Amino acid sequence: MSLAPGQINLPFQIAILIVILAGYVLRRMKKLFYHGITMAVAALVNFFSFLIVMLPFSISLLSDFVPTHSFNYLSLVLIIHMALGITTGILALRILAAWRLRSTVQYCAKLKKTMRATLVLWLTTLAMGLVVYSFLYGILSWQ
Repeated sequence: MSLAPGQINLPFQIAILIVILAGYVLRRMKKLFYHGITMAVAALVNFFSFLIVMLPFSISLLSDFVPTHSFNYLSLVLIIHMALGITTGILALRILAAWRLRSTVQYCAKLKKTMRATLVLWLTTLAMGLVVYSFLYGILSWQ
């Protein structure tokens, strides 16, 4: 029995959520360098998950599934999920590029609002990904 892409990616996304929560705790403890490393790990794992699993699977869904079905909730949620996910990834990589493992936080302090927006977008994208997963694996019906 082989696993579907969503079944492979879901544990990664749950692990990333746990890492992000750990990063939040480190931020609250004012351990900002470790917060940065933790969030960098989460962003990079998510980036590679996107390249290896999510992007090929989404392209396959868009080219195979969506055109053969009338416009439905899955189509809408998938397109919004992809747009938000790409935006979130770009923001996360921008934050990483600004930080670049520097021991000082002066570069990141300017991006505090961007960091918060990225977190909100990532959580929204994760929730929408769970909806897509639920549609694809029969937990929800698009009928």
